[in-house]
Amino acid sequence: MRQGMIRSWPVVVLSLAEGCGMMTAGGRPPAGGNGLDPPNGTPNGITLAVVLTVSNPSPNVGEEVILQCRVVEGDPTGATFSFQPTNLSLITDERRGTARLVIDASFAGSELGFTCTASNGSDTSSPSNRQTIIVQPLPEP
Repeated sequence: MRQGMIRSWPVVVLSLAEGCGMMTAGGRPPAGGNGLDPPNGTPNGITLAVVLTVSNPSPNVGEEVILQCRVVEGDPTGATFSFQPTNLSLITDERRGTARLVIDASFAGSELGFTCTASNGSDTSSPSNRQTIIVQPLPEP
């Protein structure tokens, strides 16, 4: 650079449009597309994400607990759900994302932890948040 010259750098503005996960300079999706993946219409970079809720986090023996898993990010169309751990007597509805557990005496005083996952055929979620239930101990005779 010769003395007395000022060097200027080009300014690039990056922006994100609602629903588009990846943009290029000037706010346009890459390759002039719409910012959506063709197979399932989810925004670029967004995979399935699930959240798990529990109806009764502190049940007594004989009560039931309903676990509800739902997709909070990504395309829920055609999703099937599974619950972990699988070694408990859960009555599950894979399409609705629900599981039912009736608390029997063997669980008295126990802490049980659950997670869930979802799959829509093209993507599988990471495990959900962990929900814990603490089963009340049996009353002293």
